[in-house]
Amino acid sequence: MKWDQIPTDKIINKTAKALEVNGIKTIVVASGEKAKEEVLKLIAKDSQVMTATSTTAQQIGLDTAIDESTKFESLIKLNPYLTLENCPRDCSGGD
Repeated sequence: MKWDQIPTDKIINKTAKALEVNGIKTIVVASGEKAKEEVLKLIAKDSQVMTATSTTAQQIGLDTAIDESTKFESLIKLNPYLTLENCPRDCSGGD
C-alpha cells in the first residue's frame, strides 16, 4: 500500500475488522467532515480534551473544533504549553 493514496474499501474494512477483533471499536465514514462529526459526538459534555499534533486532525478541522467548542474544555486552549505529564486530571480517559 502506498501511504499517499486512499486505501480501497476492501483494505479499510479488513483493517476495521482486525481492530474490532483486538477490542478497538471502529467507525468507518465516507469523509473527513463525517469523521470530525463522529469524533465530536464521542466526547462527553464537560470533558477536558487534550489535542495532540496530528496532521489528520488539522486537515479535517478537528483540532479547531475541539479548541472552539463550548461543550467541553480544550486543555491546549487553557495552556498551550500543557503536556500529558502536567495534565490536571486523568488525561488517559481511564477511571
